[in-house]
Amino acid sequence: MRSAVAVTARRLSATRVAVTLAPANAGHAFPTGDLFRRLEVSAEALGPDELVLGQAERYLTRHFALRPGVIGRKLVADDRVHAEPVTVELDVGAAGEARTIAWQVAYQRVAHPNGVDLRAAEIEGEIRVASGRLAP
Repeated sequence: MRSAVAVTARRLSATRVAVTLAPANAGHAFPTGDLFRRLEVSAEALGPDELVLGQAERYLTRHFALRPGVIGRKLVADDRVHAEPVTVELDVGAAGEARTIAWQVAYQRVAHPNGVDLRAAEIEGEIRVASGRLAP
């Protein structure tokens, strides 16, 4: 999993980071497989004793919409890593000013999506693909 993408991160401002995922050793979209695999790209502003003071996340996956009166879901977007690099910009809020920001990319297997709110999904398993810290 970790060799499928090359990941870099940089600070854009006191509160914003950019995480770039470039295709590496996968000959297809990443993540691939069934519909319930995704990448969670996250960032956290860290305070004393690693206390999380602000955070942001985004999910790279196939995005679906529920259609009232119709069985099944409709594909509305696909922001996984394909042939070109994908850059995710995250803003941890004012808490990120003069603080270290920790970032992470995690490959997740979703056990149950629980609707269309990606944060509400029940996660069956997770592999950390890449992580790091950006100084203030």
